[in-house]
Amino acid sequence: LTRFLNVGANAGFYCLLAERLGLQAMGFEPEPAAFRLLQRNLGLNRSSCVAIPAAVASRFGQATFYGTGTAGSLLAGLSGTPRWDHQSVTTLSLDGLFAMGGITATPTDSLWLFDCEGAEPDALRGAHQLLGATHPLLVLELAPNRNPQAWSKCLDQLVCLGYSHLLACSSLEIG
Repeated sequence: LTRFLNVGANAGFYCLLAERLGLQAMGFEPEPAAFRLLQRNLGLNRSSCVAIPAAVASRFGQATFYGTGTAGSLLAGLSGTPRWDHQSVTTLSLDGLFAMGGITATPTDSLWLFDCEGAEPDALRGAHQLLGATHPLLVLELAPNRNPQAWSKCLDQLVCLGYSHLLACSSLEIG
């Protein structure tokens, strides 16, 4: 592996970890306060991670982001966030970024982590061509109860692209 993409990078822990393991890292974080923390952490660690202040989605544009910090999401009402607690954020698609030359494709050279609070299906829909061309290793925060129809289509899409392994863990039991 040579590359790591972190969709929903928050404070950048996984970007920094990937970089320490020798990977080129790119982090996407739409929430302004979390993005400032990401930039601060990357700076303090003299990181070369590319930080992008946007939500990964199915298209370029603007979207409503509900809540702040780790509880924030493009989905309304997630984690009890009131609908009035929102802001507009920039969105981009990974396919579009790839087409513009922002991401170069080399098969099987990357690991992608998606932790975007239920918006993973839309983010993956915007990466369909890139997923088919590069087949990166994927780590997804799987939350089918948040949007069952979108998750069903998303998982079907991944199977059609040749992905075959899925580990779902809805809760951890210790003891």
